[in-house]
Amino acid sequence: MKKKYLLFYCILFTIILSAQNTLQGKVFYTVSLKPFTEQQVDSLFKKQNTNKAAQTYVRKMLMNTKDVVGVLKFSKNESLYQLEDKMKNESKKRLNMTSMLAGSKSIYYVNSIKKDYLKQLSYNDFLRVDLPEIKWTITQETKKIGEYQCYKAVTFKKVRDDKPFIKTTVWFTPLIPVSFGPIDYFGLPGLILEVSYNRINIRATKIALNPKEKIVIKKPTKGKRMTTKEYKEMSRNFFKNLRK
Repeated sequence: MKKKYLLFYCILFTIILSAQNTLQGKVFYTVSLKPFTEQQVDSLFKKQNTNKAAQTYVRKMLMNTKDVVGVLKFSKNESLYQLEDKMKNESKKRLNMTSMLAGSKSIYYVNSIKKDYLKQLSYNDFLRVDLPEIKWTITQETKKIGEYQCYKAVTFKKVRDDKPFIKTTVWFTPLIPVSFGPIDYFGLPGLILEVSYNRINIRATKIALNPKEKIVIKKPTKGKRMTTKEYKEMSRNFFKNLRK
């Protein structure tokens, strides 16, 4: 039985390699965040011992969980994900936690052939961060999203060393044979149509394959490139300063 599944996934990868030479498209994802209650926000501040200025900023952001839309463009072996322009402009006017978790003004780039994965940070145009490859466990469970038959895959990610692993569940479709997805989710034998973890749900709501207008992918090139380890250390120091 295991050999049959192995053969099945090998065939899928073969399809991907051949189809990526011609397939291109654009996918729109709706990103939703389950709202926080006042009690949950208060509890968070007690645990973190955050100063008052930071509390005001974070509270406004956490209590605003309006849905946002992210866009994934892919062409041949490359993809680029970012929020819709109008969503970026909206986030400037009002703090939105959903927008932050959906990528804010960051740009995510993947080249599946060169194994080049990076994120250009939203708040720092002179900084690009390498994205780690993801270890997926593909299951036999299936469901339909729109007209596409999807397979379930699971991974466990660690955002911070002092926090437990986060289980992330995704649904991908081999019917669109590209190894891309929203934000920093990629590397499966088919397009990722849905991502769920903690309070977040990201779901494809519109898919345009091989549009008349050619899809152009421009790799982010601004500024210094940083490893994941270096970025985590920088982030750790940032949050330490917030508590002072």
